[in-house]
Amino acid sequence: MTRLLLPFTHGVDTQAIDVAVRFAHYHQATLVPLALIPSSPGRWFSHGPRLEAFQQAQDFFEVVRHKAERHAVPVAHVQLVTPTIIESIFSSAHEQTCEQILLFMRQKKGLLLTTREITSLLKGRKYSISLIHLFAPQGKRKRGAPAFPLQLDLDSATLANSMQPQEAPLAIPITIHVETHTTSAEEVKRITI
Repeated sequence: MTRLLLPFTHGVDTQAIDVAVRFAHYHQATLVPLALIPSSPGRWFSHGPRLEAFQQAQDFFEVVRHKAERHAVPVAHVQLVTPTIIESIFSSAHEQTCEQILLFMRQKKGLLLTTREITSLLKGRKYSISLIHLFAPQGKRKRGAPAFPLQLDLDSATLANSMQPQEAPLAIPITIHVETHTTSAEEVKRITI
């Protein structure tokens, strides 16, 4: 079964998590939420990681668990305390045998990770990475921006799929754009929801 890594350092974004869970459901994949607790070398013994980082990690896991249960997506939670976020994401992807890393942005800002962390991951490109651009919710979107349906362009095959009748609709219509960066070729795959 395919495994997708969903790294997290801060800012629980329920829309990004919902899209990640739906993405995993669509691909019949196991979602591996990875909560990284930043620590500084030498700081561990004096102050240690910040307590709110642990609380955010628990909140992140709880939201992922709730949404994954709703869509019957298998989940394998991982939590790490590390001074090296980027290296830990790549090593966790390898250790957890993940085929892809899911990254999210909205209006040029990183979601679940900082923009700088996302940029560093894209520059490293040791794994297949899907960068998913979430656009603002309906009330904040520019006029004329599409809201649905789901359209995928993967491996040169175009698939069109509107929401299935048995699925509950999203609370807020969303539009996303995905760029998949692979290490084997300079090919960019696009997904628009």
